[in-house]
Amino acid sequence: MLGNIEMINAINSLTPVVVVAQKKAVTFSLNKITYSVQSDTDNNGLTGIDVIQKVPLIDVGPNNKIFVNGKNTFIVLLNGRNSGIVGTDPSTFLKSIQSDLISKIEINTNPPAKYKLDGYEYVINIILLKKLIDGVFGSANGSVDTYGGYDLGYLLMAKAGKVRITNNSSFSHLQGPASEFLYENNNKFTKYSNSQVGSLKNRSNTEVSSLDLSYEIDTVKLFSLSCYYTNTAISSISSLDNLYKKNGMQYNQLHRNINNNDKSGFFYLSADYEVLLNEKRNSLTFSGKWYNNYFANKTDYIDRSVTFNKPDTGYNKNKGAGNEYTFQIDYAKYINSKNNLDFGAKEIIRKYNTSGNSITSLTANNNYTQNIHSLYFAYTSFTDKNSLTIGNGVNLTTIKYNDLLDNKKYNKTYFNSLPFVNYAHQLKNEKSISFDYILSVKRPSLSYINSGINYSNPENLQTGNPDLVPEIFNDLKFTYNTSLFKKPLIVGIYFKNSANSIVENLYPFQDSLLLRSFTNGGRFLSFGTTLYYYRKLLKKQTLSIRATADFGFLNLENKTLNLKNDGLTYKLFISVAYKLPHKFTISTQNFIYSRSFTIQGYSQNFSDMRISLTKKLINDKLNIGLTLYQPFRKRVKLESNYSDLAFGNFSYTDFPSRYLGISLSYDFGNIAKVFGGRQKRKGIKNDDLKD
Repeated sequence: MLGNIEMINAINSLTPVVVVAQKKAVTFSLNKITYSVQSDTDNNGLTGIDVIQKVPLIDVGPNNKIFVNGKNTFIVLLNGRNSGIVGTDPSTFLKSIQSDLISKIEINTNPPAKYKLDGYEYVINIILLKKLIDGVFGSANGSVDTYGGYDLGYLLMAKAGKVRITNNSSFSHLQGPASEFLYENNNKFTKYSNSQVGSLKNRSNTEVSSLDLSYEIDTVKLFSLSCYYTNTAISSISSLDNLYKKNGMQYNQLHRNINNNDKSGFFYLSADYEVLLNEKRNSLTFSGKWYNNYFANKTDYIDRSVTFNKPDTGYNKNKGAGNEYTFQIDYAKYINSKNNLDFGAKEIIRKYNTSGNSITSLTANNNYTQNIHSLYFAYTSFTDKNSLTIGNGVNLTTIKYNDLLDNKKYNKTYFNSLPFVNYAHQLKNEKSISFDYILSVKRPSLSYINSGINYSNPENLQTGNPDLVPEIFNDLKFTYNTSLFKKPLIVGIYFKNSANSIVENLYPFQDSLLLRSFTNGGRFLSFGTTLYYYRKLLKKQTLSIRATADFGFLNLENKTLNLKNDGLTYKLFISVAYKLPHKFTISTQNFIYSRSFTIQGYSQNFSDMRISLTKKLINDKLNIGLTLYQPFRKRVKLESNYSDLAFGNFSYTDFPSRYLGISLSYDFGNIAKVFGGRQKRKGIKNDDLKD
């Protein structure tokens, strides 16, 4: 058995843990925030998605989307390691796991170099309890809403000696109400305009399944295998009335019925082999991953001309598929009790194939290959009150692109050097400060480089650009962890800019059709401050309030179109919970977002509110919840406005927003114990599972 050997030194070796108090739910150390799930008695009967919302800096928004400091630039680990069961879709796993299986949740604000160079600013580490004995543990969850949507899922964790297998699966059906919308497009060059008014109804089915296997080969070797699968099918039906004008005069009017079907999904398989080389805890890790994704869009429509009384039918198709292969080796060198060295190499091969066709003869058929060769190193020196990390990563990237229709061949090679530095200092009275700088890259996804045209909305098309290169960001942060009235308070200041950011360009296309595309011709500048505070009130600590706020300034510039746009931005999240007698809890969550900016305009600000009542039953194993969404807003109307010298576009969507949801979750505990008698208490004693 592994004894006290630690397999997650890549994270923990960066900074020493400063134990502030054993019973506190939230503790701060250098570059690390720890939330002890077991120290908070309010967590009995809750699921992981409920618990993670109590962790500083973490917000869970609509559709259970997780944010850290208002961003999605984070990676989620399970017991300090990559895991397919949480890494890609952590909310699915967290909805299924019960709080009594989680020891603590950590946020590392100074990730190891191998994560930094992939653009991750934070690491969320979910640590399970070491008391997980041999057996099969299970839980189930489900929800339904008044629009006809529902969600079902389960989690099974089986452990036998040195082997642990985890399976998490879910199926969700979303069925939104019919929304009313208006689009107004104006081509200023051709004096051509098009107005659309109509209705749209969407529904989607999403299935997710993941499997995670870990095997302790011997006292110093650990093997893990993960696979993950997801598939989403979205269908929409819209009915539009279109009015066409030239030079201010109407020349055609038609009614259009559209059936659109989008399918997308991906599968990946990853393997990790970790070995400790000696008693000094030098470690070597080999990792491999195969990632396959695809999308397909098909649109069928019927146009009936009111002006000329002439029906017309048509279709559009677009599809793409990609494979990504990753090979990585990481080595951590223990120099002495105050110095560590990490270095590694990574190879990424990305291959994409796309094709498309339509009755308008807009076609695409191409092959795209991207090879990324990466090296990195990081040196960390620390004492009880100070931590300093310096490092650098280098990327050599080659791109080959072949358009099979136009016989166009494209080859490009570029080099990136990505330095980073972090300094943290522990102050008195549980306070700490940290400074962090990194030059990072963000690589464009398949939807950004696919040159096929997406016809989901025949009047508002989108196409990618295979010539895109990664965005380069300068990211500087200052964080101050302190307390207010003896409760955690986090204050952060950030600055981020890019001279080659990917920007969305809107063009008039085929008379009034609006075509969205992308270039690296943007400048991005963002700076501001973030705040987090949590407090329990009243004598019995029955009332708790948590607030996260982000206030900033955003400046955008498109050098290609010679356009600029800027303005103030903000994000607010406020949660209030009140514990009632008989294990009832009433709570409210409020999200407020400022309007979002693009180069050519903005989308309206948005707010979301929900009120929940939950009840624990059957020794806290069953949790039933009733949630009312948007209690004070029966309908929501969202507007957007975009314009430049070539075109003008105004649109709004008006939809019902108030609805009711019912959810439940049940923790079966050790299923093997219930049906198979008593289990032996033995198995993995890896530090990954320590409290």
